[in-house]
Amino acid sequence: MTDTATYKDEDLVYVDPKKKLVVSLVKWTKDGNVEPLEMVFDAPEKKDSEEEETPKKGHQRKRKKRFYLWGTYKTMKKLYRIEGKERETEDYIALNKAIDISMEQPYWD
Repeated sequence: MTDTATYKDEDLVYVDPKKKLVVSLVKWTKDGNVEPLEMVFDAPEKKDSEEEETPKKGHQRKRKKRFYLWGTYKTMKKLYRIEGKERETEDYIALNKAIDISMEQPYWD
């Protein structure tokens, strides 16, 4: 995983939305299409109680293959807040102050 400050807004990048970081630059096939980059999952940790239990009969489902999302760095930065920027919040007036103002200057007359 690389540092996000090294990318330009026009660069096409793979993004991990859960971790909110850029994985790498987009790779292309010989045909000119985007090469899908498969997500790497960590093995689930087993608890001590699970190891002692007997294995279940039947087949286990295979995990569905998942691929990293890709797009321009500028778009991914806005969508997934990659650089750690938070949403802009509106300035609110405290309730007590709003009540005082409404008593002095009612909006209806």
